[in-house]
This record gives sequence, structure tokens and C-alpha cells, in this order.
Amino acid sequence: VTLPSGIESIGVNAFAACPKLKTIHVSSMNVIAVDENAAPESPLAQQQYVVPTLAKDAFRDLPTDFRILVPKEYCKLYRECWAQYADHINPDKTYYADSEIITVTVTKPNTLAEALGLTVTTESATGFGGSYVNSLKGDYSKIRKLKVIGPISGGDLDVLRYLAGWCPWADTRNYSGHLEYLDLYDADLKATDIGVEGYYKSSTSFYLSENFMLYKVYDNYLPKHAFLRAYSLKTLILPRTCTQVEERALQECEGLETLVIGDDMKDFNWNALDDDAMLTRMYILATQKVKISTGLAIWNAMCNNYNPTFDAFYVRPSLYQDYLYDDAYTGSSWQRTNNVSTGEFEDDESFAAFGAHAAATLDDLSMVYSIDGWFDHHTGVKDLTALGYTSIDTLRAADMNKLIHLEKVALPITLEGIEDNVFSNAKNLRYVDMLLCDSTMLVNQVKANGLTRLGIDTLQTLVYLPQEYGKAEGVNIVVVEGDRLHAQTFRLVDDKDYCVPYPFDADKVENTRILTLSETPYTVCLPYEMEIPDNMRVYSLSDRDESTLVFSEITGNRIESFKPYLIMVEDDWSESGTQTVTLGTVNATLPASATAWGEQDNTFGYSVRGTLRGIDNAEASELGAYILQDDGCWHPVRNGSDTERQAYVPAFRIYLQASARNARERIAMSLQDQDGEIKTFTTVDQDGTRRVYDLSGRQIDNDANGIIIQDGKKTLNR
Repeated sequence: VTLPSGIESIGVNAFAACPKLKTIHVSSMNVIAVDENAAPESPLAQQQYVVPTLAKDAFRDLPTDFRILVPKEYCKLYRECWAQYADHINPDKTYYADSEIITVTVTKPNTLAEALGLTVTTESATGFGGSYVNSLKGDYSKIRKLKVIGPISGGDLDVLRYLAGWCPWADTRNYSGHLEYLDLYDADLKATDIGVEGYYKSSTSFYLSENFMLYKVYDNYLPKHAFLRAYSLKTLILPRTCTQVEERALQECEGLETLVIGDDMKDFNWNALDDDAMLTRMYILATQKVKISTGLAIWNAMCNNYNPTFDAFYVRPSLYQDYLYDDAYTGSSWQRTNNVSTGEFEDDESFAAFGAHAAATLDDLSMVYSIDGWFDHHTGVKDLTALGYTSIDTLRAADMNKLIHLEKVALPITLEGIEDNVFSNAKNLRYVDMLLCDSTMLVNQVKANGLTRLGIDTLQTLVYLPQEYGKAEGVNIVVVEGDRLHAQTFRLVDDKDYCVPYPFDADKVENTRILTLSETPYTVCLPYEMEIPDNMRVYSLSDRDESTLVFSEITGNRIESFKPYLIMVEDDWSESGTQTVTLGTVNATLPASATAWGEQDNTFGYSVRGTLRGIDNAEASELGAYILQDDGCWHPVRNGSDTERQAYVPAFRIYLQASARNARERIAMSLQDQDGEIKTFTTVDQDGTRRVYDLSGRQIDNDANGIIIQDGKKTLNR
């Protein structure tokens, strides 16, 4: 039985009708006692946790193995309050699996045993010029999860294999070795010229008799038989810096289910996995597609070993297509896998940060209880929405402050505490999703200390909060109100992408983009509707006159959401002495940013499209985008010279695309008002020289014949 949070009492004989009941989980602490009349800084105003009231005979005739499992940090409190059952109260490790991981740091190779408090002895290998481990003593049987940081070599590999269920020096099973989870991501394989190397007795199917072998470990190479018969291993995370895995390195790891390959891996010998029958999942973090080598086909046939077929390879999103269409990974002849996936991730940094801990799917993420140190090597993470699927209970500033590029984050329902300034370094943070964080402890912390205390700048960061938070007040604070999400004020930052995970109602929209009187129009695409101000004219693409695009003034008095427009500001001096138009101060329902694209308007051979996100130079160039310049013409985005690479498409703007036959260096346009008047654009050099263009936007001689544009007007020269 798992008792729900918030339960206030357990009565007499509550479970008397359950004679087979052996375990009760108390899922979390109970209600909070707060003295609302106390000063904010007073201890009486702070959260006080109380355990449920327990009747004297709530449990009767308990068997000796009956367990009451509670969150481990409250064990002492429960044993005091439920003293009559103190002997049965134990920490609930179900929710603290990561606390079982032993983390050890070594500074020199072949010192792992010492760092674990174990005693190791070595023996010289006659004729080999080295030595090997031949004895390990100490209490190691409880080591089930281990993370190693620092340099390791052959002797350390022997120790690890011993902990994982096989004794290398006796060539026999070690039934006291229960190591099932081994994280070597922050370890480095190092060569050692003297001292302990690697000793293995090879009696696999590759040999007809026992063989004494002493393998030298090279820098960043996982050698043959490194984990031979590590029977207890279920999850193995190889070093981030490991570049090559040799054949038979992981042979006969019969319990191995998950393998993580690090960032620097280049060459993986598939025969390393011979007879790993349970291995079904591989996470490939390599920054380039890993080469698969297999050795001689005739040798493989003679050995007749089993190579695993994987349920899935999880790979970096940027390399997804490379793996998907590589026969070495997905070809039917090899039968390695029929599923290449990026899991829940769309960017490399987020994938690598979680993939380094064998977490890519929702099931994997739900088993993540701590992210301590996860971003040490992946500081470029922008999207942490996957965090919402984890089971972490505390968010530390030490972990999050490394993520200076962070833009999006979702927090899990299990979160109970969050440190101050946790987002202080995330200057580009666009939203924080806390909708699931209804823990009274956490909500009270946020209400008492404020979002600024967490390092959140609500002038540019949208924050979603649960109903328990109360009334939505201020800027960019969205709160659950009944069956809707509501904000008092939504502030749209012009130089930032539109980043809204869930739709909500806003009493007021503030748009930081200000349009002033200009000789050329502005390009605009908005995620909400608004009424057209008196001193604004709005145009949309309607036609083409030969090679000149025609934008016609729209009818009606409203700008529609997601539509691409051109806007002109007319003379209308305000009391402040400036001529401006704002794009906000409206009541609106803000849609989710499920797509970054606005709608598209088309005419023969041309189209204009809005975007709600910034399109960088490389992508804009690949799209064949044209952007509007001060001369009133559309110019293509190039990415050749340094100057050309400065051109891009900002968020909430529009860009032009032309078919191949209509692509030009400059595309001219005109604006047609509702009364039929055609607006053109003055194109005069700084020194006063007047330029003449044809309708394609190409500069020509002033006395050229035909229809030309001069002084911003369309005329006919004869």
C-alpha cells in the first residue's frame, strides 16, 4: 500500500482486513503548519511538517519483516512520532535510487581499490615484464552502483570485473560481486608503463585451452577482455574520452542490457559484444558517426559467436539521418537494429547530457532521481523540458548555473526544493514550466521569496505556476485558474523568439517593438490579433506587375494573427513629440508556439512568410530567403563573406521566397493603398545622387528607355 500525501490520520485496525500486507509506503510528508500572523522572518511563519496521526493500534500483530517505508530524510521524525513501530520504519529507497551510487575519484591509475577502501595485492607476470592483480579483500559485496572519476588502467579494470561478478586471476565466478551499474563517463583510460597492467585468463570460445594473457592498456582504448564475463553488469557507461573499443572487450557479459558510448568514440569493433545476449539498448553520444569494424568474416564464422540485435540505437539528433541510412547499423544483413531514435530530444546537447546516463525515453527519464553534475561537459544545453519527466526532488544552483544558454525548462511533480539563484546565469531563459509543482513546500517557497530570488527575470521569461500559487499578478506570470491559464500581462520581447508552451489568456499584451515614421515599411507577423491604429497602414502581398511585387492595403480594421504584413507609419505627431506605433496593449489569447512559422501569402512565382522565431544566416540562406532593405527592395540572404553573414531574419518578421526563374539580386515592390494610390520608395545616395532602377530592382542609366523607377516613382522613359 502507498498512502497518499495529505493523509491526516490512520485509525484503529486500518488494515486489519489485509493479513498479507507486508509493506506500507508513506509517499511524502503531510500538511504544513504555518502561523499566518507571525512576521515573515519568524520561524513560526516557516513551514512545519507533521506526520499523520496514528492510532495506538493502527497495526496489530505485525510480522518481523513488516516494513513502513518513508522518505529517508524523515526517518528519524517518523520513528519519534510512531515510536511503537520504530523497528519497522525504514527509508524508502524506491524514490532515492541514485543515492545508492557510490562516487569515487582517483588521481592515479591502478588506485581504484584503495579509493574504495579495499586491499589489493599484485604478482609479477614472468616473461611479460609487468604485474597483475591476484587478490582483492574488503567489503565490496554491497557495491551495486559505482561512478568512477579520474584516470584508470589495467589493474582497475581487473578490480571492476571482480566487483561485477568474475575473478580474472582465478578464472572463476565471483558470486559476491554485485556491481550492476558502472558509470565511467568521467574516467580516462590511461597507459601505464610500469606496475599493474591487465591480466586475463582467456577461456572463451576463441580458444581451445586456457591462455595466460597480459594486455597493455593504451590511452583512451578499451582493450580486449576488459569486461569479459562481468556477469552482474546491467548498465555500462564507457568513458567520454574513449576513442576505440577492441574485439572481445565486453564478451560474455550475459546480464548487460544497456551500453553508453562516449562523445569521442571513433571505432567500435562489433565483436566486442560477442555473446551479450541481453544487450538491447545502445546510446551513441559520439560527435561523429562511429565506424563499425568486424574483423575477418571467416574468423567470425569459425567462432560462431552471438552478436546482439538491438531494440534501439539512441543517437545525436544532428546525426540521426547518417545512422538511419547506414547499412552497417540498420542493414538487414547485419540485423543490428530496425530502430534509430533520438528519444525525447531534438538537440545534441540535451541528448548528450541525459544520454550519458542512459536516459532518452520517458521511461528512462522517470527513473532519474538526481542530475548532480550532469551538465559538467554539456554546458550548451538550451532545452530542459525533458526534466519535467524526471523524479528529482531538489534543483541545485551548482548544476543549473553552468547552463548559460538555457532557454526552456520544465520542472517535475516530485520537486520539493529549489535553491536561490538557480537560473541567475540563464540570460536567455524564455519559459519555466512549474505547472506540476504543486508541493505545498515548494509553492510556499516561491510565494514567500518571489521568482526574482530564483534568478528569473519575468520581463523576458514566462513562468507557469499551479493553481496553489494563487492569483496571477505581474508580468509574464501565468497561473491555473479553474479550467484556464491566465496572465495579467504578457510581455513579448522583440529580439527573442516566441516561446509559449501552452496557450493562455492575457489581460494585456506588451510588445517591446516600436515602429516609428519611416520611408520604408516594416515587416510584421504577430501571434495575436490587434486593431490597426489610426496612423498605420497595413499591406499584404496581392499581385505582381511583371517583376515588381504589389502589396495592397488590407480592408477592415484588424491585423490577424500569424499573417505576414508590411506596415507603414504615417504622420501623426503625438503629445510626446514622437511618431510611433505600438504593437501591443491588447487583450488576447496567446497560442502555444507549436510551430515557429506564420502563414504564407503567394503570387505568381513569389511568396512571403512570417516567422515567430529568429532564422539565422545559414538557415535563411538555405531557405533562399529575401529580406527587405532600406532601399525598398528585397535582397537575398548570403552567407559568403563576413558582411553577408550578418544578414538574418529576426523573430516576428516576414521574408520573401522566389522561384528559381524569378530569383534576382534585388526584387522591387510597390504598395497600393485602398484608394488606388501607389507608394514607391526614394532611393538617393548620401551625396545626393539619384539612382534609377528597372522593375527588377537593377540599377540602370538615367536615360534608359522603358518603365523605370526614379526618385521612388514608376515612370515611362521614351
